[in-house]
Amino acid sequence: MQSLTAEILSTNFIPPTLIAREKQLNILASDTPRPRNYFMQGWTNTGKTATVTKAIEILGQRPKHRCLYVKCERSLWMPFKHAVEQSIGPLPYRSDPPREFFKYCQNHEIKQTHIYLDDAHALAMYEKNSIRYTEAVHKLYECGKSYEVKVQMIVVGTLPYITFERFIECLHLDDRARGQFMPLIFDNYTGDELTAIYRDRLKLAKIEFAPAAVKWVSSTVKLNAGELPMGFDILYAAVEDMQSTQAKTLEISHAESAFQRVKIDYWKRQLSEMDHHSLLLFLSGTIIAMNKMLDNGGKDHSQIYITGQEVGREYERLCQANREKELYAQRRNYLLMKLSVQGFFSKTGFDTHSDSVRYRYELNPQTMMDTLKAMNMLPGNI
Repeated sequence: MQSLTAEILSTNFIPPTLIAREKQLNILASDTPRPRNYFMQGWTNTGKTATVTKAIEILGQRPKHRCLYVKCERSLWMPFKHAVEQSIGPLPYRSDPPREFFKYCQNHEIKQTHIYLDDAHALAMYEKNSIRYTEAVHKLYECGKSYEVKVQMIVVGTLPYITFERFIECLHLDDRARGQFMPLIFDNYTGDELTAIYRDRLKLAKIEFAPAAVKWVSSTVKLNAGELPMGFDILYAAVEDMQSTQAKTLEISHAESAFQRVKIDYWKRQLSEMDHHSLLLFLSGTIIAMNKMLDNGGKDHSQIYITGQEVGREYERLCQANREKELYAQRRNYLLMKLSVQGFFSKTGFDTHSDSVRYRYELNPQTMMDTLKAMNMLPGNI
């Protein structure tokens, strides 16, 4: 029972119905003789891969269609070969995977293929990879054309690593259909959408719950600038509390208790994905925000504002104290912008007093200080 609940209350679980992603799924799974190419872009944990999985499930049941799912890395062709072998079987030594794939499609009277390149930001980390990607797309189209097989490309990318315009600007130089990619946007879930998703998962897990408890979880996730997995972590821990006390219904009290236990582990996972200097900049902003909250009596953290200049000075102080080599200003500003794009800081304009960008600190500084302490990232331990 517990293992089933853990599976359902996770981001890897693909539910029977995708909530808040019906529009995108209908576009990908539309039955049209000339399907468009799409670039799916959005933040992490916004349902891109789940939508692709559902689309493959639907299209795979249609005659004369074949889907190919490629999990991209820094190069394209090795993952592509692996995907082809999973689809049609082992390939001969030193074979040409695109030609083998389309030859197979021709022999089996498959007229339309759908190629999904997931995690495509791995291909676009550098400009030269964008150019190589463009060449790869042309090769796939030419190969499909030679075997009289239609090709639809769906490129899946995660923000903020890439943007639609930057990633396919080379393709737009080509006026043929292969360069005409349409953006398919995946926005962050709203509070109501999170509530609907959490309710659906609890029903699938056959857990009785008070509607107010799920509403509290979704509002807590939004208040803490969290993502979908934070709510799943809270709900799973709350279910454990409920079952340990033999309660029949999940209440707000279970969720509140669970949040206090899981919040540090959740943020440790998020922060551990940052590079070292991004983490130092985030630590700098957290120290400033913590001091400002203490100056305000330590009660309200929803209106804490910091400036890029303040963060820069604190960052320099931390680097000097720990004998770290500082990043140059342009690179540092880029990392600050990335932190704001990721939702840790919210850019609110320009501060005329400091002649610097003004940010609102979006998280609870005390929670983040506790998390950074658990990561041995407090001053003196860097």
